[in-house]
Amino acid sequence: MNSSTDKQILTVNKLMILRFMHKMDMPLTGLQISQFFLERNMMNYFHIQQCIGDLLNAKLIQYSNGTKKRYIITENGKNANKFFSYKIPENIIKTIDGDVDKYREEVKKQTQIISTYKKIKDKEYMVTCKVVENNIELIDLKLNVVSREQARHICNCWKNSATYIYQEIIKIFSNS
Repeated sequence: MNSSTDKQILTVNKLMILRFMHKMDMPLTGLQISQFFLERNMMNYFHIQQCIGDLLNAKLIQYSNGTKKRYIITENGKNANKFFSYKIPENIIKTIDGDVDKYREEVKKQTQIISTYKKIKDKEYMVTCKVVENNIELIDLKLNVVSREQARHICNCWKNSATYIYQEIIKIFSNS
């Protein structure tokens, strides 16, 4: 293989990852990205890692919530996917598009973010916030608050930031 062919393969691989991430529409770990392509024999591990690094450097993907655990596609990445997806072979597009919904459900089962609240008595609500991964509770946080609005707000914040909050708590306790 020559250098030009290698670059073309790498370009198509990057576009495949962008298409996959855009279709998944959720933060993904490097392992989750790798697993999708490895299970389908679409790329080897080293190409996947190189592509992820290149896509990060090109700002086509970025870390989610400033953490270095999960990746999300950027607007520039979405635009690149839109304009250059014609370079991906049709059979690969069909495989990615056909498998993404099932894979998204698998990923969601791996990590569940749960937040609920219940009224204990007048002006007292118990908020329960959890992160469950592979049926193992990583964190189970209970907060006693004074209003339904505060309880709802905490639940919404947890749904949007649970992974980040969990990682920060681990960092705090790891540094003490």
